[in-house]
Amino acid sequence: MNINISTTQKTIRISGVYEKYGLIETSKGRFVKIYRLGDNNYLTAMEEEQAQIYEGYRKVLNSFGSNVDFAITIFNRAINENEVSEDVLIKEAGDEWDYLRKQMNTIILDRIKEGKNGIVKAKYLSVSVESKTPKKAFDEFSRISNDLNKSFEKIGSFAIPLTLPEEIEILYDIFNDDDTFLVQTHRTVDDKGQLKEEKSFDFENMRSQGLTINDLLAPSSFTFEPRYMTMGNKFARTLRVTQLPSRLSDEFLTNVTDMNFSLLTTINIHPISAKQADALVAKNLSFIRDEKKRALQAGQKAGIYDDSYVDPKILDREAEALALRDAMHTRDEHLFETSITVTIFAENKEQLDEYTETIITEYKKAAATINVMINQQEEGFNSTLPLCNSQIRDRRTLTTSSAAIFIPFSTLELNDKSGINYSCNLISKNLIVYDRMSSNNFNGFVLGSPGSGKSFISKVEMLSVFLKTNADIIVIDPEDEYTALATMLGGEVIKIMPDGKSHINPLEIVNSYELEDETNPVNAKADFVLKVMECILSSPFGIDSIQQTIIDECVQELFEPFVVNGRLRDIPEDEMPTLTDLQFLLAKRREPEARSLAMALKLYTGKGSLNTFGFKTNVKTRSRFVVYQIRDIGDRLKSLAMLTILDHIWNRIVTNRKVGKNTWFFVDEIYLLFQNEYSATFLNTLFRRARKYGGVPTGITQNVSSLLESPTARDMLQNCCYLAILSQSGPDRERLREILNLSDTQVSYITNAPRGQGLLYTGANLVPFYSRFPKGNDIYKALTSDLKEIKAFEEMEKREEVRAKKELKRLI
Repeated sequence: MNINISTTQKTIRISGVYEKYGLIETSKGRFVKIYRLGDNNYLTAMEEEQAQIYEGYRKVLNSFGSNVDFAITIFNRAINENEVSEDVLIKEAGDEWDYLRKQMNTIILDRIKEGKNGIVKAKYLSVSVESKTPKKAFDEFSRISNDLNKSFEKIGSFAIPLTLPEEIEILYDIFNDDDTFLVQTHRTVDDKGQLKEEKSFDFENMRSQGLTINDLLAPSSFTFEPRYMTMGNKFARTLRVTQLPSRLSDEFLTNVTDMNFSLLTTINIHPISAKQADALVAKNLSFIRDEKKRALQAGQKAGIYDDSYVDPKILDREAEALALRDAMHTRDEHLFETSITVTIFAENKEQLDEYTETIITEYKKAAATINVMINQQEEGFNSTLPLCNSQIRDRRTLTTSSAAIFIPFSTLELNDKSGINYSCNLISKNLIVYDRMSSNNFNGFVLGSPGSGKSFISKVEMLSVFLKTNADIIVIDPEDEYTALATMLGGEVIKIMPDGKSHINPLEIVNSYELEDETNPVNAKADFVLKVMECILSSPFGIDSIQQTIIDECVQELFEPFVVNGRLRDIPEDEMPTLTDLQFLLAKRREPEARSLAMALKLYTGKGSLNTFGFKTNVKTRSRFVVYQIRDIGDRLKSLAMLTILDHIWNRIVTNRKVGKNTWFFVDEIYLLFQNEYSATFLNTLFRRARKYGGVPTGITQNVSSLLESPTARDMLQNCCYLAILSQSGPDRERLREILNLSDTQVSYITNAPRGQGLLYTGANLVPFYSRFPKGNDIYKALTSDLKEIKAFEEMEKREEVRAKKELKRLI
């Protein structure tokens, strides 16, 4: 990088930086701080919520005094390929699954190109104050920062002050779009186990080389032509908004910045003091009334003694001025001097001209005028930098309400550094990268009508977790939808069915079965057996207190031989109690209730026709990807099977926790477990406790109405931090609208939606998404549930097999 061209450094209007206080000084006594703004779902929110956000933003604007300048900057920046590789793409591990990682990375890169061609949009608020010393400026910014973040949080956003290295990096990216900066990023893990990033810059090393910050920010060269400029190898052009219509849409700023190329848009705002504003309005009103007076006098000479001789435009201006004066005094309207400048970046002159036409056209759609700044490219460019350094002389005066219409919010972006790609944002077309494990809880649901793509996106998540982490993935599969994926990943498919070879013992207790060390594992198992018996009895009245006592006593008796000094010792596999043992024990008791329970349990043990879970466990899973396939279990055993498998999965979660491994588990047709109180309570408890033990639970269902009949299920939905909602039927949409407080716009995304489109809920925010997955790869064959596609793939494989045999025979 060339740092010896003096004219280049002079273009950069920074007089100094103060690393101790994290401040930039643009001119003597003028200090600037840059804040990163968080987005919210303004565009998809209900009208009432939009009004609240708008009013909150008005209050933010009014909070600035006349001693402060501020600016809103939206920076459309090209993504560095290294950033994508580091944050989004799945790193190869040198194992047999790298071919799948390569295919997934190709899909992710294609999504980036399909969306914004590698453009990310960042939003900033810059604030500038005058102060005699950096220390006093720092104290002032401390107050401002605290107030700002509180104000933005009230409207679902945030305003986080950037560190000095982060501010310098942003400026460097603007000046050097074709280069990489010297700021270093360090990743550490905080006390909560979350990934944390810190940026640093060696200021001492800079000074030891006799360099200033301008030397380091400067591109290799600046060249200013009348209608454009060059910075190093890049072309750029600054335009200025010269005319705005009397009415603007609140989507204006979103629309004019929603471009597929590098673009810097800044609204510089200078608050006018109340005293100045009053004087300005009074002066304007006086001028208008002088015009009106002259018109009235002319009318009187012509024999007309009313307002009819006065130009209606004068009367309109008088009414507007009076209305403004009233609004300033009664509705908290402030006045601001504003200017809007836009700088476009391009690879060459032809591309620059093309982008310029696109921008001009977009502004015309809003009845606004934007023009190239002829012979003012340097001044215009400096005005567009997020440094509150507007060099535009002719500024437009706006009221608070008018300035607030340039609301910088549109749609939330999900871009967690350590997350998984969940397709693309339907509005911005940017990648959705979300880390479920960074949320308050790890719980999730996938809801979708048949054919909406719910199992497909669930499989994509399973695959991504498998390829990107070392976590185990376990699936309860009632319809044999996940066998193909398990086969591709070298997983195990355990078929649970009547007269099958695989057995799971509901009474099994493994070492550290229960969650808390101080909790008696036998008591915990007795509680689970109550839920099993509730499932078996299927009584609309549940289990009464006498039955509960009997079951509890029997479970305690079964495990009593293995309790030494009040603690349960390890139980040999061949001595582990079973449901059959419980049935025998119940049958020996004299109470009629015990005999009744024994008779009910007899069907599920011994020679009973439903004796699937009356044996000792013989399932020993070693694979990272395990599917419990219960398609052939029958309707009478399905709920019991799901409950028993969940308890078995819990054993694995507890075991994995000891070795620091997470366990993701998915329950398809989860609504079945909410059909009785005991299994619903068990599932709710499991979901609540999962996070502590590294469990990441996900329920999948197409029967939303059945699910929402359960108060427990509704509560779980409202408190989960991952909810993928695909196309829904009319009644289900209305139920979800009520529970999640969805707006009409948000509901539209799940109304007759195409396959793979819906809403992603993250606990506090909703993001519309769409997912397109290419078919020409190995992954798609394992993910699709479309019977026609599956049959076509099978026929293709058969033809390929026949062809290969013929070829082999020919060679022999």
